[in-house]
Amino acid sequence: FSLAHGATRILAPVLRNAGNVTLTGRSVSFESRDTAVALVSSDGIVSTAGFLGGSSRSTFVVATSSGVRDSV
Repeated sequence: FSLAHGATRILAPVLRNAGNVTLTGRSVSFESRDTAVALVSSDGIVSTAGFLGGSSRSTFVVATSSGVRDSV
């Protein structure tokens, strides 16, 4: 996904096991791979960081639950 400068987006991960069954009651933590580009709160709210300039920049946001990681 992309965000305009100053925008936010709420992540809502759906956890599934190997059998594609939805898992509930699990905690999820989030982190940005490049905090100069995007910040992410502990509850999954992503916002653009304070960089200036007209060029596009990108990074990954990583979600972790029960030791399993995935990114967007």
